[in-house]
Amino acid sequence: VIPLRRTDQALLQLIDGAQKRLHVVSFAVYKVEAVGQAIIDAVERGVSVSIYLETPDASQGRIAFDTIGALGDKVVRRVHLFVWPLEERLRTVEGRHGSLHAKVAVADRDTMLVSSANLTEYAMKLNMELGVLVHGGPLPGQVATHLERLVELGVFRGVQM
Repeated sequence: VIPLRRTDQALLQLIDGAQKRLHVVSFAVYKVEAVGQAIIDAVERGVSVSIYLETPDASQGRIAFDTIGALGDKVVRRVHLFVWPLEERLRTVEGRHGSLHAKVAVADRDTMLVSSANLTEYAMKLNMELGVLVHGGPLPGQVATHLERLVELGVFRGVQM
C-alpha cells in the first residue's frame, strides 16, 4: 500500500527532521506560512538553509509575483537565497530561455522530497500533486551535491537581502 497524504505534510516532515542542512527548490512561492515557520524553526535549531527560486525578473514575466517577498522577511533574513540569472540560462534558436521548474527538498543529504508541487497554498493543500519521499541511499546526497556545485559554478547566484 502506498501511503497518501498532502504535500505539505511530507514537506513539513522533511523540514522538521533536518538537523544540519536543508535545500529547497521551487518555481513558485505563495501563501505558505506553515512552511516558512518550519524553515525558521530549522534555522533556529542550527540548520543551514538554502532556497533556490524563480523570480519575475529572471523568468521575464513567466511568474508575475514576488517569490522572495512571498517567503516573508523572517525567512529571507535567515536563509541563503539563490536564483538562476537570465544570463546563465540556455536559449532556443528563437531566444526563449529555460525556467527553474524543479521542485525538490533535501535534508541532511539523507532525505529528499521530489514533487510536482510548487511552494504554494494550492499545491500544498488543494491540488492533486505527486511526490516521492526518499529516505537514505545515494540520491539525496547526489542532489544536494549537484545544487551546491551549481552555486560554486555561478549557475545559481546568491541574493543579498
